[in-house]
Parts: sequence; C-alpha cells; structure tokens
Amino acid sequence: MAMKIAAKPKTTTTTRARTRKDAAPATTRARARKEVAPSRIVSLRANGQVTIPAEIRAQAHAQPGDLFVAEVTDDAIVLRRKQLIDADQAYFWTEEWQRGEREATEDIKNGRYKSFRSARALIADLRG
Repeated sequence: MAMKIAAKPKTTTTTRARTRKDAAPATTRARARKEVAPSRIVSLRANGQVTIPAEIRAQAHAQPGDLFVAEVTDDAIVLRRKQLIDADQAYFWTEEWQRGEREATEDIKNGRYKSFRSARALIADLRG
C-alpha cells in the first residue's frame, strides 16, 4: 500500500446539503467513506521528520521498523513499503525456485503425490 503525503496543502470546502432526489443510498455513502483514506495535516520538522498519524499508520498496517521508499511526484511525496529479503533466503524468490513451488502446488492439488509411513518405505519405493 502506498501512502501519499501532499506537497501542497489542499483547501477544504463544504458541500451543499443533498436533497432526496440526488442523495446516494446510505450503503453507498458508507462504502465510499470506508474506502477513502483519512487525511490529516502534518508538519515537516527541522530535521526532516514527519509523524504519520496513528489512524493512517493503522489503515496502512505500518509497524515500527517498517521500511519505505520515498518518491517525489509532481504534487506529492509517496511512501511505498519495502520488504528486504535476507541473503540466505534469496534463493526462494528466484524464478526457478518459484516455478518449482508452483509445480509442486499443482501436483498436490491434483493428487500426484505419495505418502509413506516410514523412511524405509520411501526408500523401498525409490529403489523400485
């Protein structure tokens, strides 16, 4: 999930009261309210720090220690979560390994596997 921090503050305006004729159904209004990310005005401190409000961190599932890549667009600073992979786990994410994982998952799903009650039974099956 990307978080945007607006570079320019936007002015807020009040909307006119809806009449019955143009009112959206309550469920649509509630759904729209849920999907809209909360916005808050935050300040940039002298040392370059910005505190992301708790409700925005909660919605983004951001935890202390999470890493983010900061990017600048025409009108915003965008934070994107970055997950690092330990060097000893990198093999798992190679295309070759992932292809094997997909193949194994497909084999299991289609019943192309055998179960053994013991290592001796497995070895006997391998020897044919």
